[in-house]
Amino acid sequence: MSKALEGSVWKSYLAEMRSALAPVPKDLREDILEETRSHISDRIKLGAPDSEIINSLGDPTLYAAKFLDAFDINTEKPQNTPRHMLKTLLSSGAHSLFAGIALVGMIVMWAPTLLMLLFSVLKVLNPLRVGLWRGGDDYFMGVNNGAGAEEVLGWWLLVITAIMTVAAWRGSKALALNLRRRTST
Repeated sequence: MSKALEGSVWKSYLAEMRSALAPVPKDLREDILEETRSHISDRIKLGAPDSEIINSLGDPTLYAAKFLDAFDINTEKPQNTPRHMLKTLLSSGAHSLFAGIALVGMIVMWAPTLLMLLFSVLKVLNPLRVGLWRGGDDYFMGVNNGAGAEEVLGWWLLVITAIMTVAAWRGSKALALNLRRRTST
C-alpha cells in the first residue's frame, strides 16, 4: 500500500469495500481494490484533500455495489434467460441509469406480452367470449358477455401472441447483450 493510503481513513474505506465485494471472486476483488487504491493515490498526488476524494467516491458500500452490479450482470450469461436478467436488473437498477432504463424496457416488452398470453389461454378455454371486440366506435380486449359487440381477431389472437412472445424474448436477449457489453468495458 502506498504511503498516501496508510491513513486510517483509507484503511477503513478499503476494508468496507473489501467486505462489500465479498461475493466477487478473490482475484477480481483484489483487482477492483487495487484499481481503487490507484485512483485514490492519483487524486492524492494531485493534491486533492481526503474529504474531497471520499465525497467523489461516495459511500464505500455503494461504490462497491457498482462493481457488484457489473459482476452480477456478467455472470448471468450462463442462464441467459429474461427471468434471470430481470432479477439482476431489479437489483442493479437503483445504482445504474442504463440498468434502470433496461429494466423499464423489459417491463414495456413483457407486460403486454404476458397480458396477451393470458388472453390466449382464456381464448382456448372459452373461444366464443374472449377476444378483441368492436362495439360501435370502441375496441376492447377481454371477455364479452354478448353485449352486441363483434369479435375482430378470432384465432389470430394466438398467432399475434406468439409473434409478441418471440419479439419480447429476442428483445430481452438484445438488451441483455447490450447491458453486458456496457458493464464489461
